[in-house]
Amino acid sequence: MRQLISPLFGTLLLLLSVPANAGIKGFDSEEQFHKWYTYYYLHPEPEQIPSAIRYYVGSRFYQDKNSRAFMATFFASLFKQNAEVLGNTYEVIGQSESEDAKIFFVYTLWAADTQDSRAFLAQAKIDWTAVQVQQLLAEMVGRIPDKPLEDPVDSPADLDRLWAMFQATGEAAPVRKIISVLHS
Repeated sequence: MRQLISPLFGTLLLLLSVPANAGIKGFDSEEQFHKWYTYYYLHPEPEQIPSAIRYYVGSRFYQDKNSRAFMATFFASLFKQNAEVLGNTYEVIGQSESEDAKIFFVYTLWAADTQDSRAFLAQAKIDWTAVQVQQLLAEMVGRIPDKPLEDPVDSPADLDRLWAMFQATGEAAPVRKIISVLHS
């Protein structure tokens, strides 16, 4: 099972040794961003979610395509808990000029797979007319998002998504599943 531990998961474990920086107002560095999402479950700042998505999409971290499923799972877990933040984030991302932010947010809405997120996906189909956004929306029709707590763990990315869920919520279930896989 040792081969299931990915470099991203290992890096995230190392970040746990750095103390949280409460009260971040925007993100001036990757370090601030990493601290924000690493310790979100301890110090939730839902008002930072729209700026966190915009920061992430413009960061070097986003360029690593392996980070995208992790971060989408993190944000989707937050949106499952807070429909109001979801609506606010939709507005902020909609006003953004960044097509990457819209594409990432659409993927995050799909991963959240709630009644509210599906309604915002339908609205995005109307509001966001960029070709790549529309292509992604069309590709999602009929596809069911992964369910990390229910699906088998077959790859390091599966472990990463479970860890992302924990960082967003602080719930024990994702950690228990990680431990069960590591012990098998």
